[in-house]
Amino acid sequence: MACSAILHGMTPPLLIYFSRSGNTRRLADMIADGLTFTREEIRDLIPHKGFFGYFRSGYEAIFHKPCQIGASLNDPSVAHVVVSEADLSSGHVRMQAHEFLHSLHAATNSNTTG
Repeated sequence: MACSAILHGMTPPLLIYFSRSGNTRRLADMIADGLTFTREEIRDLIPHKGFFGYFRSGYEAIFHKPCQIGASLNDPSVAHVVVSEADLSSGHVRMQAHEFLHSLHAATNSNTTG
């Protein structure tokens, strides 16, 4: 509630997360519900579920392999606050979160320079 009062009249903060196993999703839900954030899950177009998905995620993270994510349902470049949350794979940020943050950075720079 405090967050809502501080940001009265502004776009609600946006919590963007990626969850391969569902653990980060549960954490993001608790944060978003407690702080009245809008939430959006980064959608992976190539599934990384299960045993083989776990190893594929590690391989992509270690070797910085690009991945395909779905288009954002919200426009994070106009949100007043964007919070990103994702777990690590083999000590690296998951490529799905990396791709999202890279696209957000590109969109934000094109909005300010164009």
